[in-house]
Amino acid sequence: MSVNEAKRSTMVAGVLLVAAGAICYGLLPRPLEILRDEGVGSTSSLLVRFGVSIVALAAIVAWRRCPGGSLRAPFFAGLGIGAGTIFLFEGYARLPASTAILVFYTYPAFTLVLASLLFRAGMEWRMILAIALVLGAAGLIVTPGNLEATPLGGVLITFGAPLGYGLYLACLGAADGHVLWRTLVVSMAALMVTLGWHLVTDASFAWPVSTSGWISLGWVGLGTGILATCLVVAGTAMAGSGRSAVAGSAELVTVLLTGWLLFGDTLHWEAVAGAFAILAAIVVSLPRASRR
Repeated sequence: MSVNEAKRSTMVAGVLLVAAGAICYGLLPRPLEILRDEGVGSTSSLLVRFGVSIVALAAIVAWRRCPGGSLRAPFFAGLGIGAGTIFLFEGYARLPASTAILVFYTYPAFTLVLASLLFRAGMEWRMILAIALVLGAAGLIVTPGNLEATPLGGVLITFGAPLGYGLYLACLGAADGHVLWRTLVVSMAALMVTLGWHLVTDASFAWPVSTSGWISLGWVGLGTGILATCLVVAGTAMAGSGRSAVAGSAELVTVLLTGWLLFGDTLHWEAVAGAFAILAAIVVSLPRASRR
């Protein structure tokens, strides 16, 4: 296997890892709905998500003596994901869900721009085409018919979400060190942002009251805080920031499929077309095989 073929195989594996992490994130909306019904707010869920991740990863990193690396990139990645998640929740509070989702899925474009500005990453035409497909797919899936009635202030606030997530992926592409160590630093920085927001908003902390609530909270902490984040952190280092941003859009496909298969949601043709457009974007983003 040549060097180029080995590099392409690594990128493809990284894309698959990020897509797997996105699938885990795509299973998150229903547990969050259960937690909200039991009075567990978004801030409480985030504190558990990052807190559980820190405790578990710190123990594993210390036990296995995982090698570290530069703190700067994973630290700023954590600040990005922490702030981006808070802005997304604020967007949901101010805007129709379809509009908030549409704004959020501009994050692949932010990722490509930030990676280029901060780390001098190149802009391949295939990546630009893939990102355009993701944006079009998001528009098809959410079909936001009420964009004109949306308050401008709410839209501007929500744009903090794709900006933060773009910073997260751009920095992850430049991070080094063991994947568990990088995930630990990301979680610590994200927890700092969440704690600050928790103190500023004076939000109350609550625990679930039912078995399904505790299972949902467990998925928030273990499924997304550790499993999904480790997959994204590892995959982004292999695939690069831009391809990882496109692969992360698989989360939206997972949300559609789980709603349709498990909860009886209606699946419109626009959503089906959007799902296929996301899959096409992932394929387009993959590096081409070298020609002999």
